[in-house]
Amino acid sequence: TLADACEGHRVAVSFRVETRHYALPERDTPIKEATISLKNGLKAYTIYNGRHSLALVPVKGWGKVEYVRTEGLHPETRFAETINATADVNGPTELKTLMLFKEGQFDRKSIEKAIKQL
Repeated sequence: TLADACEGHRVAVSFRVETRHYALPERDTPIKEATISLKNGLKAYTIYNGRHSLALVPVKGWGKVEYVRTEGLHPETRFAETINATADVNGPTELKTLMLFKEGQFDRKSIEKAIKQL
């Protein structure tokens, strides 16, 4: 019968998810990287080019975070830098990331204020 010929298989599928912040152009000096420990146990990864800052806070579900220096990515400058986060996903997974941009440099207080507004 048809039922005798059917089989069911469970297949585990996993994949890597990646997100990255905007590419911050390198200006007159090399980009400064900083990791800021926040009161709630999270970490903020920041980069600063002397004018603007980017911050990435992996709020939930993310594993590795890294700074990546690139060449030829940004239209204004030869070098730029991004902040990348990756997660290995094996099923339904909630991923949350806070990405911030500002003129000037980030500090812990300004990032914690942004998190409270979520």
